[in-house]
Amino acid sequence: MKITQAERRSWSTRARQFAGELEGQFDLTAGEVVTLVEVCRGITRLDALHEALQDGSLTVEDRFGATVTHPLMVEARLTSATVAKLIGALRVPEIETDATTGEVTAGKRTVRRVHTRPGQYSPGLSVVPG
Repeated sequence: MKITQAERRSWSTRARQFAGELEGQFDLTAGEVVTLVEVCRGITRLDALHEALQDGSLTVEDRFGATVTHPLMVEARLTSATVAKLIGALRVPEIETDATTGEVTAGKRTVRRVHTRPGQYSPGLSVVPG
C-alpha cells in the first residue's frame, strides 16, 4: 500500500519528515501504513493547533465569565495523546546512532508482540467444545 502524493502534500513539514524517516528505515505492512497516515494527520493537526495558539492566551472566559482553558489547548492535549498511542501501535524500535562510529542499532528495549489467551477477554469463551 502506498501513500498518495496528494495525501503527503496535505501534511505539515514535520509530518512529512516523520513519514519519510520511518519509511526509509522500515518496510511497513498495509496496516502500519494506514496507522502512519493517521499519525501524520495528527502531527499536522498538532502543528496547526500550535500555530493558532502561538500568539494567543492559553485561557479564555466562558459564557459565565469564568476563566477556563482555551478549547484549542484541550484539543491539542487530546490529539497529542492520540498521536502518541498511534506511534506506540506502530511498535517501531528506537534507532540509535553512535556518534563516533556511525553504527546504527536498535534501542535497548525490545519490541514484544503481545498475544491474548482464549477466554482472557471473554470468560465464557472456550477453545474446547463441550
